[in-house]
Amino acid sequence: MKELSLAQRFTFFAIMITGALLRFYHYGEWSLSNDELSALNRLHYNSFSEIMEQGVKLNDMHPPGVQAFLYLWTNLFGVSENALRFPFVLLGIGSIFMLFLISRMWFNTNIALLTSAAFATLIFPVLYSQLARPYSPGLFFSLIAVYFWTKLILSEKNSIDWVYNIGFMIAGAACMYIHYFSFLFIGIIGITGLFLIPAKKRLIYTGTGVVMLAMMIPSFSIFKYQLSIGGLGGSGGWLGPPKSNAILLLIQYIFNDSNWLLSFYLLLFITFLIYYFAFNQQSKYKLRFTAVLFFIIPFLIAFFYSIFKNPVYQHSIMLFSFPYFLLFMFSFLPQSFSEKKSISVALLILVLTGLSTIAEKRFYSTQYFAVFKEPVAKTIEYNHKYGEKNLTSVANVFFSYYIDYYHEKFKIKIPYKLYNCSSPAQLAKLNVIASNSNTSYFSYIWSNTANPEEVEQIVSQYYPHLVEKINYFNSGVRLFSSANTKAQNDIFHPVFSTVWDFEKAQPGDDTSMITAAHFYSGLHAVGYTSEKEFGPTFKKKLSDMTYSDGCVIWLKVWIYTDTLPLKASLVLQVDEGNKTVLWRGADANDYVLTPGKWYPVFLAYRFSDPLPKDNILSVYVWNSGKAKFYADDLSIQILN
Repeated sequence: MKELSLAQRFTFFAIMITGALLRFYHYGEWSLSNDELSALNRLHYNSFSEIMEQGVKLNDMHPPGVQAFLYLWTNLFGVSENALRFPFVLLGIGSIFMLFLISRMWFNTNIALLTSAAFATLIFPVLYSQLARPYSPGLFFSLIAVYFWTKLILSEKNSIDWVYNIGFMIAGAACMYIHYFSFLFIGIIGITGLFLIPAKKRLIYTGTGVVMLAMMIPSFSIFKYQLSIGGLGGSGGWLGPPKSNAILLLIQYIFNDSNWLLSFYLLLFITFLIYYFAFNQQSKYKLRFTAVLFFIIPFLIAFFYSIFKNPVYQHSIMLFSFPYFLLFMFSFLPQSFSEKKSISVALLILVLTGLSTIAEKRFYSTQYFAVFKEPVAKTIEYNHKYGEKNLTSVANVFFSYYIDYYHEKFKIKIPYKLYNCSSPAQLAKLNVIASNSNTSYFSYIWSNTANPEEVEQIVSQYYPHLVEKINYFNSGVRLFSSANTKAQNDIFHPVFSTVWDFEKAQPGDDTSMITAAHFYSGLHAVGYTSEKEFGPTFKKKLSDMTYSDGCVIWLKVWIYTDTLPLKASLVLQVDEGNKTVLWRGADANDYVLTPGKWYPVFLAYRFSDPLPKDNILSVYVWNSGKAKFYADDLSIQILN
């Protein structure tokens, strides 16, 4: 830092302080994410070896480095949000410093100031510096690896640079243990270096890479198993393939998803290009091209792997390579720009990007991940307000620990009747719980898992008043009441409602199926046999049912059978002419728990995609297994 002028030092410290403040502020206040809680939950094994086998190899998609670190760190400092995230924030701050050093080595101090100013204040690196996951460590150690790699490549010494080789080897190995895309990034760096390093140093350089790979041997079984799974998508996976405009979406995301901020950076880039080529300052093209490779190759690999093999692409995996996109942009800052002008631009970047992050995008009040803290706090609030004996609570999360963590933090334990409602079988349990509950209030919280529309439908059968409904990012809270209250905010008011009780056949129905042998209400029901695959069907134009885009349809039918399992479904179907454009079914076997008893089967669907209102809605019971059973009281409701 001795070569910096006083003004440059002031600017550099302003960048570091701003970056540190942005990363430290509020870092322990926002809810732990699903992935952070998952990492903590996967520490609950009897030994370190079990953590590696069960907590990493079989139940994670990352190398073991961060999980091993968390095992040591949490044993020393606990699992509070502040303690958990603190080292990750520090590494995020350290990444600003490392990027500055790399930018100086590749180009000059003025370009380094501009690059680090943007990096210090953009949401992308700030957000992932506050997250106790592999991203901040992977970025930090990949930058250290590039730092030592650059020393090796640019060094003019004739002797072997052992310090730089060892530094590159250790930092690279760390990246391999942290995240598979920081692993990939190190591979790209290593291969690129073979073309740039002086020939006389190539053998030692290659040996360094071999030793680096050898350091992965202890975790090879984990790597081999996780590689066989391939990704987060595919059968049973939650991640879909990227769209064709993924690179444009990534660039927009890098610049805070802000049109004016993107325009500002684009204007800077164009201005630098004009000056650069006007003065014919074409230099350091190899490093500029290297910056492009470091950014674009990981993207292309992730993109095409996600398209042709299994989805892995997310913005987060580009964190390790996106600094080189910034470096490429600012590398065209011409030498003719004076120190004063360059510092002015750096400070302008610092201020405008900081304002976008803090004021425009409201970074510190925006939820970027599903929350757990807030739903738990609301459940505790309801418990205090109405009393534990007057409240039935259920939750919908992947693991009970995800909300138990916050109950332990708040030192208040609430007995949840159910921790998961995402599958039909769990919905059947929810129906049993709600139907047998004798409390005045019923609370439901969910986070980062499928939130079936059937939940509100089922609970409202027994608690028809919705007292409070709060939606967070991919999470939420519902409070139901069995009776009208002053606190009531909403009541379920269908815009269309009908119950088909099958007391008499409709025109066109098979009258032979109407029977008095068994019935849920009235005197008749519909009887299905091995010869009757389809029974009476409700049909109506969407326009005749007050249908509107985004509305929810609730279907319910009561089923009785003497034999299980039962292969039958409650079906929702929408036809456009002779073409079926929508089909949904609820398996009766999930809801009918014991033979010889009537059970309700539920099906709910939200019309998220617009449909022509002259389309025909059909609702029916499909006897796919050609079984003998009875159906009664087919209920159809539409709610806006």
